[in-house]
Amino acid sequence: MNNNIAYHLEGHTSQGFYTLVPDLLKKTDHSLFLKGAPGTGVDRVLTSLVENEFKDVETHEIKSPDDAERLVGLYVPAYALFIYHDPLTAPISDQFPQLYGDTIDFNEVVNENKIKANRYQLHDHFVEMRHHQLKAYEHFSAAKRIHKEKEEIYLSAFDTYEADRIADEAIKRIFKEPRAPVEKPQYEVRFFGAATSKGPTHFINELTEGLSQRLIIKGRSGSGKSTLMKKVINHAYENREHVHVYFCALDPVSVDMVVLPDRGITMLDGTAPHVIDPTRREDEVVDMFDRCIDESVESEYVDTLSSINDRYKVDIKTATNHLKEMVNVYHEIKQIYQSAIEENVYNQKFNELKAHIQTIVQP
Repeated sequence: MNNNIAYHLEGHTSQGFYTLVPDLLKKTDHSLFLKGAPGTGVDRVLTSLVENEFKDVETHEIKSPDDAERLVGLYVPAYALFIYHDPLTAPISDQFPQLYGDTIDFNEVVNENKIKANRYQLHDHFVEMRHHQLKAYEHFSAAKRIHKEKEEIYLSAFDTYEADRIADEAIKRIFKEPRAPVEKPQYEVRFFGAATSKGPTHFINELTEGLSQRLIIKGRSGSGKSTLMKKVINHAYENREHVHVYFCALDPVSVDMVVLPDRGITMLDGTAPHVIDPTRREDEVVDMFDRCIDESVESEYVDTLSSINDRYKVDIKTATNHLKEMVNVYHEIKQIYQSAIEENVYNQKFNELKAHIQTIVQP
């Protein structure tokens, strides 16, 4: 029985389309890039590989940030193998050629004449899809700026000394049992969730299943949640321990979760938009607002905070609506390409991919 997990390596963020793929590529022995426009069957290929070729081994399912459902990649730790659908709008193979692996082009499985017959419609669809994508990033960026205003208010009432005490307490507790340094510690970076066309989604419960303890950090914006987790990460790094870092889907320089797999412990941000409350016996809450913020700040800035929240929600909703429109256009493009697939060519290309995989898993 395998232990598959799902997460994201890409995100629609306040900084635009953000990818963590290069970080994983540096750690893999084998990488296969799958080229292909929407509807050329790449997601079907990836699903089939999970269900068949890799059904008996642990496989990491890399999900699309568009809907958190479509597969865009697979990582198979047993073979240090990464298979990735190069994104249409920002190909990793073009940005980081030094990390570029072998390529299999599924654009070749469609009837060229059928695509040419729809070229003007496809051109318009691609332009429209890109328009909505960029508008979404514009509004996510605006939302991040508004969020910063909120952080500044709470930071004005922030007790740095108490936050340092919490960090010291957490580190002493988490690292109480000494461990021998790992020769080659894994420092994995991922997203546990995404800002999708359906709104914010996450895989927190699935990713933390089986861990012995979850430390759930609560607190308002600017109450030191990310900083606390970064201190835990730094301590694990200095101790040469394996650590998995999950960044914020809106602000990819902010940390939302850290997992220490060898210790079976995670520390995570349990506040909106990914609210996690204690539901397991081993769960524990650390309330940064209660311990580090003078609560009178909320009554002092009640009107300002209300206005900030309203403005923030408007930009997030507008950005999400643009992602919805982007995905709608994506499916229109997908239908055109699907209708042009030549199944015999598709099967040949898929068999080519499977044969290539066999040379890796059974050298």
